[in-house]
Amino acid sequence: MEFETVAPLLICAVLVAAAMAAMALRARVPARWREDEPAAPLTAHFLTVMTSLLLGLMLNSARTTFEAVNHNIQTAATRALLLDRTLRRYGPEADPARHELLAFVTTARAAATGAAGPQPLDAVEDDLGALAPADARHAALQQDAQQQVRALVETRLALVEQGEGQMPRPLIAMLGLWLAAIFSMLGYRAASNPIMRIKLVVTAILVSCAIYLMLDMDIPYSGPIQVSWQPLLRAAAAMQP
Repeated sequence: MEFETVAPLLICAVLVAAAMAAMALRARVPARWREDEPAAPLTAHFLTVMTSLLLGLMLNSARTTFEAVNHNIQTAATRALLLDRTLRRYGPEADPARHELLAFVTTARAAATGAAGPQPLDAVEDDLGALAPADARHAALQQDAQQQVRALVETRLALVEQGEGQMPRPLIAMLGLWLAAIFSMLGYRAASNPIMRIKLVVTAILVSCAIYLMLDMDIPYSGPIQVSWQPLLRAAAAMQP
């Protein structure tokens, strides 16, 4: 199983175990120890605030990654259309490069995720280098096309790098520990009855689901929350001969 799936499941199990263990511990300790100390609510409040700040930081990081990938997909589509326009203006001699460019756009997801094998953009660069401009106009178009394909290669490499999770795992571990401390305090102060146990379990599940969605957003090429490849698909449709 992937880390973004295992981590929320493990956190959920830890939260439930912490709450149930604290609830069982309260029933066994002497009555004089059950009295609430003035520092207990302050400690719980401090942990809650720190956990909220950490969750906000992680959510903002995941959102930034997701939006950056979306932006780069749209940029790749725009650059592919501009490159195709330049190749069209060059003439029939650039048709092989156009076909390779279309192959890149139609297999955008495999190219962005760094699939093994030859990359169509490499073939586009080779085809452009093999052109022999007949005049100054064609030479200028060749130079423009070479600059555009380099920019497109940079965008593809950025998409490859952004496909990996950017969330630091120590932060996720720290989040799990802080949440476990909060749930242990909730369990210790909660009434020991089935309804309260169900509430704590459901709350732990909901919190873990939120963490799962946050981690899934940080890996935008898989899971329930994925970036849209429609800009490149529309570009491929516009580039058809």
